[in-house]
Amino acid sequence: MFIENIIESLPDDKCLCLAKHLGIEENRAFIAKKKLINVLGSEAYLIKTVGTYIEEFRDLLRAMFPHHGRGPCPERHKTLLPLLVNRGLIFYTNKANCEIYIPFEYYFVSDFFSPSCYSLLYALQGYEESVLEQIGTRLNIQNSLPYKINLCRKIYHVITRSLPRLQEALSPKEQRVIEAIYYSRSDTFWKETFSANLNNVTDRDKIYVKDLFQKAKGDSPLYSLLLKGLLIPVADRARLFVEELAVPSEFEEPLFRRYREREKQIVTDLRSRYFFPKSGEQEYTRPFLKDFRTALLAITGLDVRSTTTKKIYYKDLRRLLDLYGWSEEYFDLLWEFQKAHKVLDVHPILRTFRFSKKGESFFRLSDEEKEEKLFHFFLRHPCCSMELKALFLEEWRKCYPSYVDVRFFLELSSKVASDFPRLLEKESAPADQIFPKLFSLFFSMGFGSSPHALPLGAGPRVLGLSERGFYLSASKRPLPSEENPTSPIYVAPRRFGEDLFSLPVSLSLDQWEMILKSADVTSVGDDILFRLNPEKIDLLLDGELPMRELLDKFQELFMSACICPVLERFSQQEA
Repeated sequence: MFIENIIESLPDDKCLCLAKHLGIEENRAFIAKKKLINVLGSEAYLIKTVGTYIEEFRDLLRAMFPHHGRGPCPERHKTLLPLLVNRGLIFYTNKANCEIYIPFEYYFVSDFFSPSCYSLLYALQGYEESVLEQIGTRLNIQNSLPYKINLCRKIYHVITRSLPRLQEALSPKEQRVIEAIYYSRSDTFWKETFSANLNNVTDRDKIYVKDLFQKAKGDSPLYSLLLKGLLIPVADRARLFVEELAVPSEFEEPLFRRYREREKQIVTDLRSRYFFPKSGEQEYTRPFLKDFRTALLAITGLDVRSTTTKKIYYKDLRRLLDLYGWSEEYFDLLWEFQKAHKVLDVHPILRTFRFSKKGESFFRLSDEEKEEKLFHFFLRHPCCSMELKALFLEEWRKCYPSYVDVRFFLELSSKVASDFPRLLEKESAPADQIFPKLFSLFFSMGFGSSPHALPLGAGPRVLGLSERGFYLSASKRPLPSEENPTSPIYVAPRRFGEDLFSLPVSLSLDQWEMILKSADVTSVGDDILFRLNPEKIDLLLDGELPMRELLDKFQELFMSACICPVLERFSQQEA
């Protein structure tokens, strides 16, 4: 509803009553109506009359905008209604006063309403009156009131109502501009476009919004689209400089429909070429968290020493890599994850690695909590931006549980006007380097599965989300698996000979700490082999625990008395 229509439809008594509230002294209704239309069409007057209630009025405008300013009033604003009615800021639609309408002109008062910067309404708010008059002339609009918001409303109404006709009448050059804007969103594109379509503008010049229409070449399709309201400037926060041009959000769907349908077909073709359903054959997923635990236990249990910069000596690193068959790149990833959570610190005297307080807390987390931390580590990894990772994950979720070939992303970024090209421009490496690296990273962390076994360090060409990867990328938490309990379970060691024992690498932290205090670790793999050390046990007996307590502690931690005879033997020898 528009202000002149609303006022003209008011009964004479209500019109005179409103005029009185607004300080208009007039006893003749038809003259009072003319004065009201003029007064309520003034942006300055509206801002003044709303006074101290501007925040509440802004909130009401936002709430009513999806309903075009008409409908039931939100409950939180009902106490304010009489005041707003008396000031001509809202009107009742019926005698029961249960519904209201807000003149649509009020949405063009920038102090009242802040629409999306990509909307035509926002652009019209920021245009100077001279620009609005140019657009009005092009659209054959007569402005009966000398106020900006009235002209804005008329322009908005005409363009939105006549869009099908305007679209049908687009010239081939105008259509090519809209297509180019759809497929090209880079800074380089806009610099070239402005240089070609604006007078006396180089690719280094900044363009003021107020100068855009004046500088535009009169015969350019860019200028004609601006005058038709089918292109608008997108400015900086201060609304001073043009950063790009855009099709208004109100018209994106009809104007971009043909290009989006074309894209859908391209994506469908790419999917059929590079998406492969899982055949039920064996899948390969890296056990990253298991390898991480193994690495931590090996570093803390095999007397790996630290350099002055808290790094592993290269000879010890080579020993670990040869022992587990890891590539240096894979170990670097394990080490980065350790550093990110400060799991290890260095003994100040022995210069060996040990669990930090944070490391002990991390070690006691459930498998699900560790996986969440690993996933956040992946999102923050500097291989590429988080925005780019989010797009990858979105595509992977769409195809789950199928596999995706890396070439899908390469072709998608070059053939489709998605966010891929825009984001790739900001990356430090080209797409053919980023995509395989991202695939490899995701696979190495165990969030992706591949149909092919790969040597560590080699990136998969084909990859699909693992179950955990799917749930984590969708911000869902699956129920814990029975095979991976979240609470610590103490396992009895197996005995080999008199004093050689083994425990699985999934042992508890308490068990591990007791092993380090009482035994020498022989090897760390799927199982940990350790040999009880008489000297360490003597130190325990001298400094920490009496024999009975030591036996009780072993009984508690290892759920077996198999070690106790060995310990008792040490006690007897000591006696």
